[in-house]
Amino acid sequence: MTTISHIIVVYIIIFIDVTITVYTVGDNDSGKLGLGHNNNPVNDRQELEELRGKSIRKIITGYDFTLCMTTTTTTTSGVSDGYDDRVDQHIYSWGCNQYNQLGRHIITTTTTSDDDDDDEYYKPDIITYFNNKIIEDIACGNYHSLALTSDGTVYGWGNNSEGQCDCSHSTSDTSIDEPILVEFPDNTVIQSIYCTTNSSFAIDINGRVYSWGDNDFGQLGHRNKGVYKPQLIYDLKAISIKSIGFYSKVINNLIILKTYFLSTNGQVYQCGTLTTDDLQTTTPIITPKLIDNLKNVEEIHDNYIRKSDNDIREANKLRKLWSPYVVHYFDAWIQPNNSRLYIQMELCSQSLRKFITELMSETFQRLSTVSAMDCIEYYIISNIMLEICESVRYLHTRHPPVIHRDLKPDNILIVENPVNGNRFIKICDFGLASDHIRSGSMSYSHTDNCGTGIYRAPEVKGLTDERLLYNEKCDIYSLGIILLQLFGICNDIDIM
Repeated sequence: MTTISHIIVVYIIIFIDVTITVYTVGDNDSGKLGLGHNNNPVNDRQELEELRGKSIRKIITGYDFTLCMTTTTTTTSGVSDGYDDRVDQHIYSWGCNQYNQLGRHIITTTTTSDDDDDDEYYKPDIITYFNNKIIEDIACGNYHSLALTSDGTVYGWGNNSEGQCDCSHSTSDTSIDEPILVEFPDNTVIQSIYCTTNSSFAIDINGRVYSWGDNDFGQLGHRNKGVYKPQLIYDLKAISIKSIGFYSKVINNLIILKTYFLSTNGQVYQCGTLTTDDLQTTTPIITPKLIDNLKNVEEIHDNYIRKSDNDIREANKLRKLWSPYVVHYFDAWIQPNNSRLYIQMELCSQSLRKFITELMSETFQRLSTVSAMDCIEYYIISNIMLEICESVRYLHTRHPPVIHRDLKPDNILIVENPVNGNRFIKICDFGLASDHIRSGSMSYSHTDNCGTGIYRAPEVKGLTDERLLYNEKCDIYSLGIILLQLFGICNDIDIM
């Protein structure tokens, strides 16, 4: 069984397993899967033999081509001791080369046809221009690419119709067949590079941002449209920027292109296309503007923003509770176009609520809740309740204990096909969960009126004299109500 360490998903899928073997599958238009042909689609994964044994640092894709950055360490003595090791870094490219976006050329002969030449581009091969350079990063747009070296120098190649590679050398170069030096003012040292569609960006060591290329939608942050060489974004000059992300989409025949700039203090600035609420018209945000409702942002990527854990309460709680007793958390982000929080979690297809209201009667064929359970139904219901109690016990035995405060059938999910072990029940929805810091065995101050309806304990409802003082026993009250419903004792009773 293959163990996968990385997956890159675009129009194609690239798998990198822990044995440093690269597989591709999916859309193979223009040979961008690197299999030596352009037969489309490829339904079964196939290995890229040219990359076998290479340490893959990064794989990125343009519209119809792919770049891969590798590192290979070799020794002269046969023993890697750090003294005689030689580190070879390369950039591989494959796919379509219509705009010279591969940065390399096939030497043709009179005996080869154009189709044979294309077949050679369809296989990964090294961009030899960078053989003696230490590569720190690569980036690509639709048909152009950038590379950043260890000394802070940037090189560009491919489509240059909008100056996205840099027209400092010649304004007539619509495509660059060999990487050229991108010229920044005052010998600026660059620390990171970014590309989108037909535009390019770079951040220098002082956090200042330069952009160049297509600016039809205001995505560069400049007031002028034609930006044919790197130009400092004046409105961000006094702000230290640490990363850049992009949002692109076509809605109702409207092209939406936005650029997001993340500052070192967690604030986000944007420029580009601004859409109306009805998505009927767009207007450009010419210069970067602060997004007021986004603060303490941790990371920014293409098409999503990740806020810091302090501002994603539930995601943070789930991250700490990685266990078979709770639903697994994978990721969380803020969608730039609507500023909503999205949490990616394990798929559990059923809830206990649906089991109680719909599936129990179908499964066990009891005519009514007053009818006696047979031994099979009693055994299954008892085991479901046992797994629920085990999950709650897991929360309460954490250090410090975690009080869920909103236990109810809707927040108890059922896994149809467990991957590991035989647990079917998992708890979810930790938006109201709270760490309970003990001091002796008493109850301590928490927010009142948390939770839902009949599942909420009296002390949480604020019906007692010490209405803010409670502990994890409030979850036990909720468990009792769930038990009564599972065994059909109080389905129709509104308890307090």
